[in-house]
Amino acid sequence: MEDEKLKINIYPPQIEIQKNDNQKIYIKITDNLTNETKPESIYQNLIAQNANEQPILDKYKNQIISALEKLISASTINPEKEFHLEKTFQCHDLPLSKIYFNHQGNHFLTCSYDGNAILWDRKTGTTKYTIKYHANTINSAVFTHDDKFLLTGSFDNLSMLFNAENGIRIKTFEGHDGEIVEVNFNRDENMFCTASMDLTSKIFDIETGKSTMTFEGHDDVVFKASFNNDSSLVLTGSYDKTCKLFDVKTGNALFDFKEHTAEITNCFFNPKDNNIIISNSNDGLCKIYDIRNGEKSVKTFDDHSKKEILCSEISSDGKYLITGGGDNTINVYDVQQMEKIKSLFGHEKELYSLHFNYGNEAKTILSGDGSGQCRLWDLNSGECTQIIDSAEETEIISCIFNEKNSDILIADVDNIVKLYTKEIPINY
Repeated sequence: MEDEKLKINIYPPQIEIQKNDNQKIYIKITDNLTNETKPESIYQNLIAQNANEQPILDKYKNQIISALEKLISASTINPEKEFHLEKTFQCHDLPLSKIYFNHQGNHFLTCSYDGNAILWDRKTGTTKYTIKYHANTINSAVFTHDDKFLLTGSFDNLSMLFNAENGIRIKTFEGHDGEIVEVNFNRDENMFCTASMDLTSKIFDIETGKSTMTFEGHDDVVFKASFNNDSSLVLTGSYDKTCKLFDVKTGNALFDFKEHTAEITNCFFNPKDNNIIISNSNDGLCKIYDIRNGEKSVKTFDDHSKKEILCSEISSDGKYLITGGGDNTINVYDVQQMEKIKSLFGHEKELYSLHFNYGNEAKTILSGDGSGQCRLWDLNSGECTQIIDSAEETEIISCIFNEKNSDILIADVDNIVKLYTKEIPINY
């Protein structure tokens, strides 16, 4: 039988015990943490207040004392600080392109211009394996929902499917004449779509490894491609200033959204209502379309001072939309009401990365800018709750939440990845 698992959270300060039956017990640390606080004193108070848990607390006393020392240090440096730096990773020989957590949150993937992808163990900080099959930049990757398989798309014009447990290549998908910029599974994960610099998007069948459909019609690089929920439609976005909606069965373009006057920077379905499509552009505009009303947008937001929109995301419940741009501002929108809720100010450089904390009911936003600074925001209040100066005057290329744990992963253009956490591990 496996031992119990313990960890200490910085905020709120508490010990979390996961027992063998997966039951979780939380023991609050009520002591006022100062530089004068003694770990042994906290430990004795824990025993006095939690007599029923004394056997397991005694079992791991030395490890708990050690972790309490770290907790005191972290809390007294900045009592308001929620996340602290846990590990730093120098990952690849060439710059990073993308970073991803798997769905379980126990591993993360770094992709690079060196053509490799590395899977890291989140807990130990060690490399699990390195994928070295691609001959050029890996610009996109996606895990299946059970984390058993990993799909990659590369500038070598190829997509590949791997066993996510061991990194063994299962299948290679050929068919594009240009670099693959993005890959995405459909909901059933029996096929995937691609976006490519050959001006097309394709659908590939996982079982046969063959391309079953090619979507054409764009006049420039296709960099976005995604399925709707029932896999009947594929939405594409291009540098030709348009988005297109294709019928998966026929390959025909059903809608051509061409109101933007500059390159598209993002486009996506509302995850809860696939009739709603959202697009952003370097023209500084965010547009909402309802395909029941045809190709004309039903709402246009012009809230970035005519500066480009460089990043955006919609919440998993489809209620909120966030955009970040060259005006150093984050705008928050109510998608259902089609109105701006608030603007978030504080960044001094353009925004390059935005991410919702999907697993957090408090609805936290994570943002990263061109100065190496990341900020945490409370969606409800609009207040900045923490500033993380991850890299000095170095552009953040991506910052993401771990959906399962209290982690933040930040990657910068200097090829550095940093893991921030609310947890202090109890080492065995």
